[in-house]
Amino acid sequence: MKVVIVTDEPVGVLDEAEEVFLVSTTRDVQPVHRLDDRRLETPGPVTSKLQETWAARAAESIDP
Repeated sequence: MKVVIVTDEPVGVLDEAEEVFLVSTTRDVQPVHRLDDRRLETPGPVTSKLQETWAARAAESIDP
Protein backbone atom coordinates (compact mmCIF):
# COMPACT_ATOMS: atom_id res chain seq x y z
CA MET A 1 0.00 0.00 0.00
CA LYS A 2 1.28 3.45 -0.93
CA VAL A 3 1.32 6.27 1.58
CA VAL A 4 -0.59 9.43 0.72
CA ILE A 5 0.11 12.65 2.56
CA VAL A 6 -2.64 15.26 2.59
CA THR A 7 -1.63 18.84 3.30
CA ASP A 8 -3.33 22.22 3.25
CA GLU A 9 -1.73 24.53 0.72
CA PRO A 10 -2.39 28.19 -0.04
CA VAL A 11 -4.62 28.79 -3.07
CA GLY A 12 -1.62 30.29 -4.88
CA VAL A 13 -0.16 26.84 -5.56
CA LEU A 14 -2.92 26.35 -8.14
CA ASP A 15 -1.09 28.83 -10.40
CA GLU A 16 1.76 26.32 -10.77
CA ALA A 17 -0.30 23.10 -10.73
CA GLU A 18 0.02 20.77 -13.71
CA GLU A 19 -3.12 18.88 -12.65
CA VAL A 20 -6.15 19.80 -10.60
CA PHE A 21 -8.97 17.45 -9.65
CA LEU A 22 -11.96 17.34 -7.34
CA VAL A 23 -12.97 14.31 -5.32
CA SER A 24 -16.33 13.55 -3.72
CA THR A 25 -18.39 10.52 -2.87
CA THR A 26 -21.13 11.57 -5.28
CA ARG A 27 -18.99 12.61 -8.27
CA ASP A 28 -15.93 10.40 -7.72
CA VAL A 29 -12.70 11.89 -9.20
CA GLN A 30 -13.32 14.76 -11.62
CA PRO A 31 -10.54 16.53 -13.55
CA VAL A 32 -10.55 20.31 -13.71
CA HIS A 33 -10.27 21.44 -17.35
CA ARG A 34 -9.80 25.16 -16.81
CA LEU A 35 -8.40 27.23 -13.98
CA ASP A 36 -9.09 30.92 -14.45
CA ASP A 37 -7.81 31.59 -18.00
CA ARG A 38 -5.50 28.56 -18.11
CA ARG A 39 -6.52 25.32 -19.83
CA LEU A 40 -5.29 22.13 -18.18
CA GLU A 41 -4.57 18.89 -20.00
CA THR A 42 -7.12 16.45 -18.64
CA PRO A 43 -7.13 13.93 -17.36
CA GLY A 44 -3.49 14.00 -16.36
CA PRO A 45 -1.58 10.90 -15.22
CA VAL A 46 -2.34 11.37 -11.51
CA THR A 47 -6.03 12.03 -12.15
CA SER A 48 -6.25 9.01 -14.47
CA LYS A 49 -4.68 6.72 -11.87
CA LEU A 50 -7.01 8.04 -9.17
CA GLN A 51 -10.04 7.47 -11.42
CA GLU A 52 -8.91 3.88 -12.12
CA THR A 53 -8.29 3.17 -8.45
CA TRP A 54 -11.62 4.70 -7.40
CA ALA A 55 -13.52 2.65 -10.00
CA ALA A 56 -11.76 -0.56 -8.95
CA ARG A 57 -12.57 0.02 -5.27
CA ALA A 58 -16.17 0.89 -6.10
CA ALA A 59 -16.51 -2.35 -8.06
CA GLU A 60 -15.19 -4.36 -5.10
CA SER A 61 -17.57 -2.99 -2.51
CA ILE A 62 -20.56 -0.73 -2.11
CA ASP A 63 -18.41 1.31 0.32
CA PRO A 64 -15.22 2.31 -1.60
